[in-house]
Amino acid sequence: MEHEILQLALAGFLKTTGFNLKIVKLKGDNHGDAVLQFAQKGHKADFVVAVKKRLTNDKLPSLRKFLEEAVCPLLVSDYIPMPLKSYFREQGICYLDAAGNAYLDDGKGLFLFVETNKNHTVEDRKSGRAFSKAGLKVVFQILKNEDVVNEPYRNISAKAGVSIDTVGKVIKELLQDKYLVKVSTKEYKIYDYSRLLQEWVVLFNKVLRPKLRQRKFSLVDAGVSGIVDSGLKDSLGGELGAELLTTYLTAESSLVYTNRSFVDVAKELGLRPYKKGEVTLIEKFWQDDDRVGESTVHPLLVYADLLDIPTPRNLEAANIIYQEHVEDNL
Repeated sequence: MEHEILQLALAGFLKTTGFNLKIVKLKGDNHGDAVLQFAQKGHKADFVVAVKKRLTNDKLPSLRKFLEEAVCPLLVSDYIPMPLKSYFREQGICYLDAAGNAYLDDGKGLFLFVETNKNHTVEDRKSGRAFSKAGLKVVFQILKNEDVVNEPYRNISAKAGVSIDTVGKVIKELLQDKYLVKVSTKEYKIYDYSRLLQEWVVLFNKVLRPKLRQRKFSLVDAGVSGIVDSGLKDSLGGELGAELLTTYLTAESSLVYTNRSFVDVAKELGLRPYKKGEVTLIEKFWQDDDRVGESTVHPLLVYADLLDIPTPRNLEAANIIYQEHVEDNL
């Protein structure tokens, strides 16, 4: 949950300020969860981060040692009550929440204070049609293309591979929970794309991904980048997908989404079964083909893949994908 909250807060900060906080490393000093760097106009500041879900007064005692010992401590949470934010500012304690509200002061010239009067909590959903295994497939279609939500239910069900009844129930729940809004008698729009995306990413990785058929393999000859020359379309995710989308990563592993037999795909790619292999074949959970000519899966899925393996470089690559491929939808 910590890395989902951190990623959500970084996205919120970028949206509200236009500035980027870069993840330098995970597991910072003084028991921190990460180190973030602010770099703008020649000024650099590193903050040691402690991430807490729903930061309230009762959690402060457990943070006392961290706040006393860390150099430039920064508290990150999905939600911080307004009175507690005021207290933090009075005490000179830096904070950042998922809505992009922030107070940063490194004591060396950097001072930034943002308050949007908005909140964004990460919920521990245990039920609900929209974020069930089938519902997440429908939400994925809507996130890829907002216009999908206004198509006939039959079309959406065919693209998502779920029943027409499921589509209707998912859209009804998204309206009730204010993820979608009705703008006319026959037209819906996403109300808060960032909120829906982050909820989907967290719950896709927790609910749907573990249910997908998958198996690990190792490459007999070339490295993972050799898979690119295989001619696969709308299939490459994970680190290899990120390498192709950003040129930032040098992939050490890859996810290959497919609706074909794993045996057939393994033969084509020169793979052999291996529990610790660098290539994972995973069941493709969508039916439409909107990535004609592209070897990677949709950037939203690559983004979710990277957050499921939250190394510092993967998280930074996820940030780049968010900025270059997702922000236009916000």
